Amino acid sequence: MKSISKLVAACAITIATVSIVSCKKGDTGPAGPAGPAGAQGPQGVQGLAGPTGQNGNANVMQYIFAPLNPDTTFAGIKNFTKPSADSAYVGLLLTVLNDTADKAAWFTYLYRGGVWYAVPGAGKGDSSTYSFSYGYIDYTLPLDSCAFFIDRVTGKGEVYDAIRIVRILISGTATGSTNGGKYPGLPNIDFNNYLEVKKYYNLP
Repeated sequence: MKSISKLVAACAITIATVSIVSCKKGDTGPAGPAGPAGAQGPQGVQGLAGPTGQNGNANVMQYIFAPLNPDTTFAGIKNFTKPSADSAYVGLLLTVLNDTADKAAWFTYLYRGGVWYAVPGAGKGDSSTYSFSYGYIDYTLPLDSCAFFIDRVTGKGEVYDAIRIVRILISGTATGSTNGGKYPGLPNIDFNNYLEVKKYYNLP
């Protein structure tokens, strides 16, 4: 009986040893293939609204003519006091496509002694008045141009230091503004006040 008991005990120890050896940690195997993507989770809570961005002015162009040559009669004359059969004028030539010229509002300003004067309108000291007109010149592309003329209508005229022309592309479907005159889609600002126009459109 003792022999049988020892045999049973020996078998038990052997089985336990095999079990312990079998449970020993082996080397890490290769990673398995990635599982399928899970279902999309619910939409998160909407974040806070960001600050209002600055108005862009991609449709606005400013043409600056300064300093001006008092002795020329085209592309930069500033002296409206010179005698003429009709009236003294300033001729300015800009490279502008025809469709751009027709689809834009144009505003012109004379500068003298720290003050801007809108054209058409009265100049320095209200002693002279001026008008503004332009015409398309059909050259071979890309040299299509517009000739702009500022004419002295009444008075003896003055000498000015600078001229600025502001071009604003417009949309025929937008609502017109009170101060924009015949042009639709312009903001309700005073276009006779260059400083107000400059501030609104962030012009240099």
